[in-house]
Formats: sequence, C-alpha cells, structure tokens
Amino acid sequence: MTPISSSDDVFRYFREKRGLDGDGDMDAIALFAYALVEHDRIDWIEHFKGIHDGNAPTTEQTLEWFSSKPESYFREKEDRAEAWYSGFARWYLRDEIEEGKNDAIRASIGNLAKFWPTFWSGNLVGITSNIVFTALVILFVAMITTDFSFVAWAKALFSKPH
Repeated sequence: MTPISSSDDVFRYFREKRGLDGDGDMDAIALFAYALVEHDRIDWIEHFKGIHDGNAPTTEQTLEWFSSKPESYFREKEDRAEAWYSGFARWYLRDEIEEGKNDAIRASIGNLAKFWPTFWSGNLVGITSNIVFTALVILFVAMITTDFSFVAWAKALFSKPH
C-alpha cells in the first residue's frame, strides 16, 4: 500500500483497488468507503477545533492524521462499505429476490397453486374409496352374521300380511 497523506490519496487508493463500474464511474463500494474516511476526517477536524480554540489543523497535522492510519483502517472502511452496499442491494432488490425464490420453488416442485388442489382431490378420491370399501365390508359382515336370505327378504317385502 502506498502511503496515504490526503483525501486525494484515499480517493485514488479506493479507485485503483476497486476499479470502475460498467459505466466508467468509480465503483460504488469504493465511493462509499472514501465517504466513510472523509466522514472520519471531518469529525477529527471538528474535534481538533474543539480542543484547540477553534483553530483548524495545519496541512502537516492533517498529513500526520492520514499517515497514522494503518492499512487495516482502510480495509475496515472498505468492508463496512461492502456490507452497507450488500444490505442496500438486498433491500432494493427484495422483490426480484423473492420472485427468484418463488421461481426456484416452482421449478423444483411445480406451481403450488396447481399442486394443492391436485393433492387434495387425489386424497379425496382415496378417502372416498376407503369409506365405500369399509361400508361394503360392514354390509357383508352383517349379512353373513345374521344369516341373511335374499329370497326370504324379498318374499317378506312383497307379501302383504292382511
């Protein structure tokens, strides 16, 4: 890492590290990381003025402030910018992400709107056939255990006792 001694050096550092986007502009993460460093620099200047009777730091003091920052400081700002950008992208693209998830579900198990009615109608046929089969079994068991005779039943049904 080349020594950083000014805001321009910070800008160049992030631009060279992250490059340009498809439109030829500086990468958004690099711009946000640069803004985070500049925010810290402005806060430091305000703090400096507060403890030095309103006097702004000299160029040498500003150079020293930049030079005192380790490479990990700039990496941390870049990581924070990347996390912010990732969160913003997820929030901004949440509808597209949800649609992509739904498309993936439809591709793997089919359209849920078609799945559930088919599922229940298939189960309804199965349940109905089980009920009919059970009723027939009960009817046959009743006929066998009561020694049922169709002829005697029909004769009793059609003959009228007077």
